[in-house]
Amino acid sequence: GSAMAAKPERDQLLYLREVQEYGVRPQLKKLPGVADVDTNGGLLKQIHINVFPERLEKVGLSLEKFMSKVESIGESFGGGYIQKEGTQIIVRATGQLTNLETIANLPIALSVNGKPVRIRDVANVSVDHALRIGAATANGAETVLGTVLMRTGANSREVSSTAEKTLTREIKLPDDVAVNIVYSRSHLVNSTIHTIVKNLAEGAAL
Repeated sequence: GSAMAAKPERDQLLYLREVQEYGVRPQLKKLPGVADVDTNGGLLKQIHINVFPERLEKVGLSLEKFMSKVESIGESFGGGYIQKEGTQIIVRATGQLTNLETIANLPIALSVNGKPVRIRDVANVSVDHALRIGAATANGAETVLGTVLMRTGANSREVSSTAEKTLTREIKLPDDVAVNIVYSRSHLVNSTIHTIVKNLAEGAAL
């Protein structure tokens, strides 16, 4: 009954993938013994800038120069440091962009009459997604699946147990997102340990 549930499936899959990539995955990756967290399913959000070649030609801008300008969007630059009263202050310029309108209004060149040519003048900026190479489903519906990958030599029982605890108790998720543990290696490890203990006990009794 949430607002997101009423939206098209495309928007839901974009949203779920974003929660996974920026909410769940970073929290699990920093756990001891975790090498990485693999993600399947959903739609990976991208900002697409679709160029109109005839508009580029009209303002005298080549596609190569346009791409060079666009590739520098969002970059951060270090400006050295300032020494003041024994304290070192690091200077840095950040290029973080927060919305499509900001990107569309960025100047990329000057026209022949000296006016700025903005991205919106030669291209269309929109939210889209990366090319899909797979999908994940649960109960007949598309979803996002995350898999915790363990480091070589790590204790599988401890890693899986810590990951489960973090996922179910410590990670704060939006109210309209639910997490279900599909498979945990700890169940296999615990069952194996139980079987070994049982066999040892029976062997000792004999």
